[in-house]
Amino acid sequence: MYSFTIITTQPTVNLQAIHNRMPVILAREDYARWLGEEADPRDLLCPFPAAPMRMWPVSARVNKHENDDPAVVEPIEVATDAA
Repeated sequence: MYSFTIITTQPTVNLQAIHNRMPVILAREDYARWLGEEADPRDLLCPFPAAPMRMWPVSARVNKHENDDPAVVEPIEVATDAA
């Protein structure tokens, strides 16, 4: 049987306005440690640094699995309330 788990942690400062948690993201140099080839990896269960991450608004189409095309992650214009 194949399976996977998404482990979450507290969000970085730039993600706090969007959600109260984020996936744990591993740096490439931590892969071997995570996979059990080195010391205990529990300290890797922390927010990934915000600086190398990029973010942009995307369409709500991303919320439906049947929308399986590259356009779901293309940036969109966010409407501003002009009133």
